[in-house]
Amino acid sequence: MSEGDDTSRDDEGGDVLPFPTDRVPQEDESSEETDGFDSLTNGSSALDNFTHEDYVSATTREYQGLAEAISEAELQDHEMAAVAASMPGVETGLVGFEDVTGEREPVDYPEEPRSDLPNRVITAVVLLAVVGAALFAGGGWLMLLVGALSIIGIIEFYTALRRVGYVPLSLFGILGAIGALIGAWVSGPIAAAGFAATTAVAILLWYSLLVRRNPLDNAALTMLGVLWIPVMFSFAAPIAHHPNHRPLIVAVVIATGVLDSGSFFIGKRWGRHKLAPELSPNKTIEGLVGGIVAGIAATVLLTFIPWFEPLDWKAGLGLAGVVAVFGPLGDLAESLIKRSVGIKDMGSILPGHGGVLDRVDAFLFTIPAAYFFFRLAGFLA
Repeated sequence: MSEGDDTSRDDEGGDVLPFPTDRVPQEDESSEETDGFDSLTNGSSALDNFTHEDYVSATTREYQGLAEAISEAELQDHEMAAVAASMPGVETGLVGFEDVTGEREPVDYPEEPRSDLPNRVITAVVLLAVVGAALFAGGGWLMLLVGALSIIGIIEFYTALRRVGYVPLSLFGILGAIGALIGAWVSGPIAAAGFAATTAVAILLWYSLLVRRNPLDNAALTMLGVLWIPVMFSFAAPIAHHPNHRPLIVAVVIATGVLDSGSFFIGKRWGRHKLAPELSPNKTIEGLVGGIVAGIAATVLLTFIPWFEPLDWKAGLGLAGVVAVFGPLGDLAESLIKRSVGIKDMGSILPGHGGVLDRVDAFLFTIPAAYFFFRLAGFLA
């Protein structure tokens, strides 16, 4: 080996000392054979005398002091340093500095959403003004308003169904709704039921002649829109036909509106126990009870106003009881339908209230119930 080779070896980490093996010099062939025979017979080997000192001397200089360096490092005292880590949901993962001193960089938080209460109030006032104008213009104008709400509502329903993958026969449903409302105005709710049955037959014939995907689901949902909205609203027609229909309609609107609004505000302020968590998580028992009490009180107080002369306090109490039962059922029915078909909102046409169906869902049940109550009480004779 040349001197250049030695220098290169030193640069790489030092001289490499020979490592003992059980091989012997080649020039002594007889000795190799003898040692090999002895090792086979008595298990001896040249490694038997290999010690720890021999191993250390055979390693490179670069590793000779490694163990000693590690031992010395373990005995030394080290100052704990801060550690930075990224943790989801935490502003900083730095432990030891800012979290102790409170010195943090300013963080921009998103603004809280504004309350919908002003929009709700403005929309409610506008709706009441429209209802009042139609009501005092005459029964025909009132039914035109009811018909417009029905058509908008059924379009909202079918549009929401299409957003989640259903394909209702919207044209058949809208034509059936128009027929039911006209029939109810001309001949009463029985005619509305007849138009609904005709719509059902037309839908079944359509799916029988033309193959479509999921015909049963789509046919059922199309008919649900007709029966749930225009047919239920058609019970307003015989009330609107009565000469003294104005106080009766106003009493139903006020009783239902106060019940609905009272449930909302009281539930939002004092509500703790959920009424139907699976259907409507925001409704509470406290809100329902408060809304019922407010609705009964408002309806009974109306009977002391001379303009509501057909209604005495007993009739007002009875009407309030009917509304207290069927109003919440109408609200829960809409929630059930939305959850069943996977719809979150019916629409957004009314600021602060959502869609038309979200505003009139209780009326879809209280108007038919009030119609039968008025008949039994003799107000529609």
